[in-house]
Amino acid sequence: MYTDLARNLDYASIKRAAEMALKCGNLSAINGLSKVNPVAVSDAFACPDAALLVSRRLSRGDVQSPVKLYVTLRGNLRHKYKQIFKRLAKMAILKTSL
Repeated sequence: MYTDLARNLDYASIKRAAEMALKCGNLSAINGLSKVNPVAVSDAFACPDAALLVSRRLSRGDVQSPVKLYVTLRGNLRHKYKQIFKRLAKMAILKTSL
């Protein structure tokens, strides 16, 4: 659904939408936006709030969304946040496998 809505948006609009989804904690919107423009979403994710959102989702038991998001954004994330999200994705995979 979010992918279809974002197809006609430009970079700035997608980045603003990703920032708003981040503030609301809507990972499904962020996943949909990242399929259309992963660069804009990864720029919006260059903040500590994004890591907090993902870690909260993992603590609640939602494992697939954070891992899927990391796989989509890993090539475009800044090095610092790439390491953080990689560590969180590893933790999520270990939780499901044990």
